[in-house]
Amino acid sequence: MSPTCDTAYLDLYDVRAAAALSHRLTSVQRKVDLYCAEAGYRAALSACGGTLTPDTEALVAAFRATGLVLIRPDAVRHGKTAGILAYYAKLGLYPFFCRPVQVTQAQLHEVWRYQLNAACGQRIRCMDLVLSAGPSVVALFAAGPCADVPVPVTTLLAESKGSADPGRRRGWELRSRLGADSRAVTYLHVADEPADVVRDGQLLLGAAGLRDALAAPRADRTDELADLAAGLRADVADTVVTDERDVAWGLCARPGPADRWPVLAAAGRLPADLWETPNLVDTSGSVAWWRGAGHEDRGAGYLQERLA
Repeated sequence: MSPTCDTAYLDLYDVRAAAALSHRLTSVQRKVDLYCAEAGYRAALSACGGTLTPDTEALVAAFRATGLVLIRPDAVRHGKTAGILAYYAKLGLYPFFCRPVQVTQAQLHEVWRYQLNAACGQRIRCMDLVLSAGPSVVALFAAGPCADVPVPVTTLLAESKGSADPGRRRGWELRSRLGADSRAVTYLHVADEPADVVRDGQLLLGAAGLRDALAAPRADRTDELADLAAGLRADVADTVVTDERDVAWGLCARPGPADRWPVLAAAGRLPADLWETPNLVDTSGSVAWWRGAGHEDRGAGYLQERLA
């Protein structure tokens, strides 16, 4: 017989226990409902909890103190990692864990499950063209001892990176600083909230891998990450084999071998309505965290002051 979970977290595989904990990791009820229905998400909570009666205060604190960044192949290939690290260093944030990963098509579909639920073929193809190009790097970030971080670390990372849509940025965001001038080549993915660190982390690293990464010493691995990305640069393929669908979608003139980056540039010029589709999760959840910290502007003033 399964134990009853009221206020005691007896087993984070239990949907009720996972939901009770997840309310402290996200401000979005929809995420709680959807994520806790995933066995993999609950497996990650359970693995990171470590026991049937985990120290939930410590677990919540660890997730809130951790940010997850996926440095994509487009960033690796075009030498953007140093810029990413320098930008986040201005906010007092540094990587303490990094690992190369080849994001599979199945992982792509799962990580962005609730954003691609109604996406058109062109949008999904665009993401596949980027992530299949070669290795990405998963990095976990922490705040330095002198950093003033009013929201969860990953929320700060995500808010400061800026929208994928260049038209929705104001110029100081990371993607603008990196020169990401289209929706197709945006260089990085960041978990929006602590609950997304759990979900994305287990999908990219596995439950045990996420557990071990969180347990890693929080030493600054900036140089290690920069060297890792530089060493992977040659492993990103510039050539892609296109097909008749790509021609029909306006991504290339004819099927066959093509330079990947002009194809992605064409994807970035697709009509805006192909990118805007109803999402099962249609909010990042960051607004509530910033308001709770007394910032009604989603931290724009805080961020611009530190990035000046």
